[in-house]
Amino acid sequence: MKKTYKKVWNQEVSTVRCSWKKAFESTGAAGLYCVNTVNHHVVSHDSISAYFKQLYDLLVSITYKNQSRNPNRKKINTKFLIAGGRTISALGAKHFEHKHEFKTGKGIYIENNYSKSLPSWFGDAYNVIVKIMSLVNPNYLGDSFGNYIVVQLSCLSDGKKHFLKKHADKEDIEKQYLFTVGPGDCDLVISYPDGKEKRVRYKERILCMDGRLEHWLDALQLKGDDRFACVVYKVSDPRYTHPKPVDTKIQYVSSKPKKYVTC
Repeated sequence: MKKTYKKVWNQEVSTVRCSWKKAFESTGAAGLYCVNTVNHHVVSHDSISAYFKQLYDLLVSITYKNQSRNPNRKKINTKFLIAGGRTISALGAKHFEHKHEFKTGKGIYIENNYSKSLPSWFGDAYNVIVKIMSLVNPNYLGDSFGNYIVVQLSCLSDGKKHFLKKHADKEDIEKQYLFTVGPGDCDLVISYPDGKEKRVRYKERILCMDGRLEHWLDALQLKGDDRFACVVYKVSDPRYTHPKPVDTKIQYVSSKPKKYVTC
């Protein structure tokens, strides 16, 4: 374990109640790692608004031609959708020769975010998102480079053409973090196992939820303005020996903006 993780661990464990220590021990992690103190810490919008603006300025300037890696148009249709980071696929597929920590038949690939298979702007966007996450939950990143996460970026604007249908992110191994930038906005609808639904928005506000709950976007609310969405999630982590249980709690981990910077 690197010294930085030991330092962060010592800082966090001193503030976490005994019940949280027990929760950590029950995760089955292969080694010590920081307890996710998401329930104890909310980042102010002021502290991350500059990063939201930086990301928006980058995304609004890109061209969309040949930049969509969207294999499942039955589930989602966007202006563009791109993902990179610590991804998984069938073990033995090209680049996926390393076995997953606990998923049988799955291989791991950590893609260079400036590789030729990704748009040239993606690495810069990834780095901005790592800076945001370092303020929200640095332990989630795995290291200062964000090598334990996947970053997905997308853009929707036209409710008649663009959509994200009901689905569950079954490959996730724990909660994910979401936020949007830009003038466009619409509801994310989350479906609970008991049939109830909850509508949330997270424009320039970071939402923490479990993607393994069914969810969809009410994209018909979009009227032509770009809605750039970022999802930070995790499908592999060498510190885990099994996925965390599905958590139905939904929580904002950054404060509500007093004034939007990307509208």
